[in-house]
Amino acid sequence: MLPPFAAQCATANRFDAMARNKSDDDARPVVYVVDDDRMFCEWLVAVLDTVDVRVVVCETPSEFLATFSNEGVGCIVLDVRLPEMSGLRLHQRLIDDGVAMPVLIITAYGDVSQAVQSIKSGAVDYIQKPATAQALLDRIQTALSLSVERQKASAERSALQRRFATLSPREDEVLALLLEGKTTKQISAALGIGLTTVDFHRNNILKKMRVDNVVELAQAVIQHNQTPPAN
Repeated sequence: MLPPFAAQCATANRFDAMARNKSDDDARPVVYVVDDDRMFCEWLVAVLDTVDVRVVVCETPSEFLATFSNEGVGCIVLDVRLPEMSGLRLHQRLIDDGVAMPVLIITAYGDVSQAVQSIKSGAVDYIQKPATAQALLDRIQTALSLSVERQKASAERSALQRRFATLSPREDEVLALLLEGKTTKQISAALGIGLTTVDFHRNNILKKMRVDNVVELAQAVIQHNQTPPAN
């Protein structure tokens, strides 16, 4: 007898057909499913076919690592019990590699300790099989929304890095003193330059950083120094 979630699967081997029909440059959000339970994968792909996402199914960690791209919006659905290594171990490897794509842990063998461990490691959710189609869709949509937020934050950090890179060595010195709360007169004395020169450098810094005042400049520096969230 098929398990409850498998009874909702309309077609067999559906994810194989989808994989053949979707091009590699598909720009839609991607959901990576790493699970060796073929029946569950077929059902999940059928469920996800109702929303505008691309699905990549991998039965082993090595297949996933060979296929995975950290670019773009997406999330990863990891089963706990996998060949080669556990889903929790694979999740830790992704964290060590700096992967920011949100991870959902799913298993038919759930227990409290695994749930606590996965959440502490940075998984955005923990789901136990069998789960309803709506429950999975809700969690995956939440993970994809989080991925969008992380992509936006990453792009903003990259833009800030490029702006900081345009500052001259003297502007770096003036910036450091501005962030210490030094006045124009104090900066002038500390660097041995004129008041007009200090004002010139400060205005250049604000212009290059695309901010209107020192308060916004300080906020930009804080954002630049923030560590990206774990997945």
